[in-house]
Order: sequence, then C-alpha cells, then structure tokens
Amino acid sequence: LEENSETYHSYYVWSLLQRLRRKFDEKNIILMDFHDKSTRGPEETLFCNIPNATEMCNAARSSKEENLNPSVNLDYFDLAYGAKKEGMVSMSGTKKTTKLLKAIEK
Repeated sequence: LEENSETYHSYYVWSLLQRLRRKFDEKNIILMDFHDKSTRGPEETLFCNIPNATEMCNAARSSKEENLNPSVNLDYFDLAYGAKKEGMVSMSGTKKTTKLLKAIEK
C-alpha cells in the first residue's frame, strides 16, 4: 500500500480500531478526523464529540481567534538539509540558507 493513499489511511485506522477493541469497551472509543473541513478546527472536532463538554464545544464554536501557531511547510528545508547532509551543498548561516531555499523552490 502507498503510505499516502486513502486505502493506506483507511487500513491504518481500521487496524488501530481493532487493536483498541481488544483492550477497551467499544462505547469508550471515539474516532475523530482532525482534518475534517466541516468544523472550525481540531478544537471543535474534539470538544463537540466528548459527552458533557457542552460549554467547551460552544466556546470552540464561537471562538473568533486566528490560529496563533499555524503550521509551516518545511519540505524545502528538509530537501536542503538532506542535500547538505549528503555533501551536495554548503549551507551555513541564515543568508545562505535562505538563498538556497529560494533556489530549491524555483
């Protein structure tokens, strides 16, 4: 199975669920998709699926705060670091690193 395929992720979730069922009562297992675009984010997904968490759910739904810690794509940095590690490029200092990252992005 391809690691990034839908089939792989479905199989992973299914096998995880099977392992959890061996140790826990199924009524105590809740699966949540934190990438669900129908919610305002992981906070709403989490708190609105927990029994008796009505106040937290309402707070998550009414929150107008922006994500203060957005994710950053590090793919190009990882490529540059891998190239440095293999001796393909010299990467020292912030200016050289920034220049190299811009060159890789092109």
